[in-house]
This record gives sequence, C-alpha cells and structure tokens, in this order.
Amino acid sequence: MYLNKRVEVKIPERGNNGKLNGKFTTIVGICQLEPQSNEKLGVALQTVVDRMPVTLNNLNDIKIL
Repeated sequence: MYLNKRVEVKIPERGNNGKLNGKFTTIVGICQLEPQSNEKLGVALQTVVDRMPVTLNNLNDIKIL
C-alpha cells in the first residue's frame, strides 16, 4: 500500500544530547519498505523512507502524498 509512494512521516525530534525534546519533525520521501515489525530490534512497527529507518507508533503516523 505504501511501497514506492511518496509519504510523510512525523517523528519525535531529538536534541544535541540525543534525548527527546517534545517537538516533532516531518520526513518526506519515497517509502522503500512496507511498515512491518522488526523482531531483531524489538520494534513493533518500522518502515524505511529514503533509506532511513523510521519507527512508527501506528499506521496513522504515515500519510501518502
């Protein structure tokens, strides 16, 4: 459904210290992997947008453009 389509994903932003700062940033790009679980990392839902792995809370976090 999302594969090879232009998508927008909101992810939490991190500060210089690597901790979450309460803000969100938006990633826009081509989805290269259908959202699925990553058992090796223990992540419930993950996808890849322009070669960048993105962890999702649920499918509502990803939007097709």
